[in-house]
Amino acid sequence: MKKKNKPKGIVYLVVLVILVVVGLYWQGRYNTTSVVPETPKEETAKSLPEISIGTENIKEENFSGTRPTISSTNAVAVATRTYIEERVKEFKTTADIDVPDMREKFGADSPTANYTIDISATEVQSEKTQSIVMSIYTYTGGANGHSSFKVITASSVDGKILSLENIIKKDRQIDFANFVKKDLKAWRPEGSTESVVFEDEVKNLNFDSFVNWSLDDKNLILYFDKYQIGPGALGAVAFSLKLEKIKNYLEPVFY
Repeated sequence: MKKKNKPKGIVYLVVLVILVVVGLYWQGRYNTTSVVPETPKEETAKSLPEISIGTENIKEENFSGTRPTISSTNAVAVATRTYIEERVKEFKTTADIDVPDMREKFGADSPTANYTIDISATEVQSEKTQSIVMSIYTYTGGANGHSSFKVITASSVDGKILSLENIIKKDRQIDFANFVKKDLKAWRPEGSTESVVFEDEVKNLNFDSFVNWSLDDKNLILYFDKYQIGPGALGAVAFSLKLEKIKNYLEPVFY
């Protein structure tokens, strides 16, 4: 009859337990030391609330017109609504002062005694920006009315309202203004063979003149009011600059 070899079996069991414990220890060490920190992600454009733009009529005692309705909660929409309210309120104040006297002098049916303001709005987007471009026509008597722009642009990343200083490198802003002036002088709209701008007006432009602007995926658009750079027949101008042509002036994030 064979004897049972208990001590030998116990030794095997102890060795097995030790191997398991050592294996778990080194596995824990490996997992702890091999974790690679996550690389911070570059900020990307958020999915901003959709902007809905409509139109409503204005009918006041001393003026009439149209204005846009802007439905959204993001910064550019809120700023646009605020601007529209203030612009119409300011126009109403002027009309309420001027029009009654004009009606008394020229009659109620005189065009001079009927002020008008028409504001329209469109949305322009790029990968990193969102703009609302307002085209404003006002008539306060005389042969012709006045056309102008108001553009509000915000970052699609953090929603902050932007100025052109945020887009163009600080040390290139003077050079950028000179580039724009040169391009305006060389500009020939379709059907024109000669310059259509006033050289003196363009010469006097500087970087601070470019207050109204927007970006799409291919262009930086600068907006000029009627008479700002040329004759009345030219009207208000939306002047596009290809991003490819001005990339050396742009902050890298916007190109």
